[in-house]
Amino acid sequence: MKLYSEVDMDLDNSLVNEVSAALNLDTHKHGPLIYQGMLELFRNRCSKDKCNDCMIGEKFFGVNLR
Repeated sequence: MKLYSEVDMDLDNSLVNEVSAALNLDTHKHGPLIYQGMLELFRNRCSKDKCNDCMIGEKFFGVNLR
């Protein structure tokens, strides 16, 4: 697990690029854990309009949506 968290990837994925830009995480998007997390976040929350179920969505929109 330590190796997985320390590997630096240089992949170009439009979903990861959009999520990292929206969350101001451009410098962190190359780590495998963050990269995979952004894909899962988008697939399970963002693309399903579940912003109110996500703490990041609440923070990003500036209101408590629950």
